[in-house]
Amino acid sequence: MFCSNCGHELAPDALFCGSCGANIMALKEHSALERLQDLTTVTPGTTALPDRERMLSTIEEIERDFGSEVTPSLADALAGTILCYVTFHVRGDDRKPFFERAVRWYRLSGNRGALGCLLVEERLVRDLKEAISLLGKIYDESDRFEPTLCLYAEALYKDGQYVRAYEAAMHIHELAALQFDGDSIPSMPMQTAAKAQRAEARRLKKAARQ
Repeated sequence: MFCSNCGHELAPDALFCGSCGANIMALKEHSALERLQDLTTVTPGTTALPDRERMLSTIEEIERDFGSEVTPSLADALAGTILCYVTFHVRGDDRKPFFERAVRWYRLSGNRGALGCLLVEERLVRDLKEAISLLGKIYDESDRFEPTLCLYAEALYKDGQYVRAYEAAMHIHELAALQFDGDSIPSMPMQTAAKAQRAEARRLKKAARQ
């Protein structure tokens, strides 16, 4: 094994390069991040997808090399690359183990927004209780619109909490209206508010008949 900074040969258990003093783990992480970024870079003007075998073998090699001893940034990059791999190359229920791996890495990264959105959007790993907890904290802390907030209202709706979903969606729409004009205002909050309102009306009508 050689130092990627100066080329000096390293002892198997070296933490720092004896020649240039570079932090070996930091260099390894930087290299891993570059490799993951390269995997998900699509050349403009081409329709060719990143190579399936290369993507999977690189992901698995980095997972083996670092295990659970990853920095938040590398864990986040691993999760994102796995999701790209699924989008490009995996279909149906075969996606589940890859989604589960992405969930694990997002948990280690501390990326509450990405993890919460994944737990709402992907049926195979859906966990509305955890998603509402994660995204609810972001919602409570936010005074500006961000797309992640829309998934909080959506999670409440999917969980059958129609009144809370309506109230959250309307608040998110109000935040969006402060940042966007006219047709550029994101439509998802109002869509969620409308279907939550209809669902609550159906629930009340059904309850009245019983």
